[in-house]
Amino acid sequence: MRRMLIFGGTFNPIHRGHLHLYRHFADALAVDRVLIIPTKQPPHKQPHELASGADRLEMCRLAAQDDPRAEVSDLELRRAGPSYTVDTLEELHARYPGAELYLAVGSDMLLTLDKWWRRERIVQLAVICALARRPGEYELMQHKKEELERRFGGTYRVDQADILEISSTELRRKIKEHTDLTPWLPPAVIDYIKRNGLYQCR
Repeated sequence: MRRMLIFGGTFNPIHRGHLHLYRHFADALAVDRVLIIPTKQPPHKQPHELASGADRLEMCRLAAQDDPRAEVSDLELRRAGPSYTVDTLEELHARYPGAELYLAVGSDMLLTLDKWWRRERIVQLAVICALARRPGEYELMQHKKEELERRFGGTYRVDQADILEISSTELRRKIKEHTDLTPWLPPAVIDYIKRNGLYQCR
C-alpha cells in the first residue's frame, strides 16, 4: 500500500457532505485506500446526542459500502478515553511502515489545527488535506496554511470544491422534525436511523 487517506470524525450521523469531502481527496490523490474512523469521544465535543459507537460505525459502513477503496475502522472506538488524532496516526504509521498518510479535514479543522494536541507530530506523520467550501474561505485557508508551515513545518494541501453544506447538528434536528432526508443522507443510512430509532426518530 502506497497512499492512505485517513478521514476521522464523529459522524453523528455521517452524511453526503462527509462523503464528498473524502472522495474529493481520494480521487485527487489517487489513494490506494481510505480509512474512515469514527471517534469515540472527541476531545472538543460533549457526548450530548451522540449515537453509540456501534451505530455510528455501522452507518459509516453503509454510507461507504459502494466504494472499494473505503474501509471503516473501529480503531478509535476501541481506545479508552478521549480520541486524539496524533495517537491514531502513530498507530497507523507503525502498522503500515512506508505508507504515505494523508489526513482529510474540513475547513474548520484546518483553521484550528494550531490548537490540536501534539500538532507538530501530526504534521510530521501526515499530509494535511483541507477543503474550502464557502465563498472567501479558500483565501483564508491559504493564509492559515502559510502560517502553519512557518510555525510547525509539514505539508498541507488546500483545495476548493462545491460540496454539500450541512452539519450533523442540523441533520439531527431535521430527523426529529421528520424532514425528507434524501438530499443529505444515503438511503441505507436513512433506513438504519429509522429502524433503530436514532436521534429520537420514532
